[in-house]
Amino acid sequence: MKLTREYIESLIYRVDYKRVKDTTTVVCMIVLKSGFVSIGSSACIDKKEFKFKLGKELSYKDAFNKLWKLEGYHYVKVTDFKSEYIDGRLIFKII
Repeated sequence: MKLTREYIESLIYRVDYKRVKDTTTVVCMIVLKSGFVSIGSSACIDKKEFKFKLGKELSYKDAFNKLWKLEGYHYVKVTDFKSEYIDGRLIFKII
């Protein structure tokens, strides 16, 4: 198995966005088919420059990046790996 964007996207049930009232903060909630929720956020420092669409994009990236980390950890946990340093780089080999 290879961990890909498409694989992680296939786990998504729905995506919800909320703007925190009277702020420039946008919260993204990625709900997985399993029921797990990954939450990301974004904020603009200048209310005059705030764009909800951009806030949605940035908060989605934040929530999605958290899923990358969790799925990567899960993949390593359920797969047998041997690790070693080669030329100063940590290399994982499936055994």
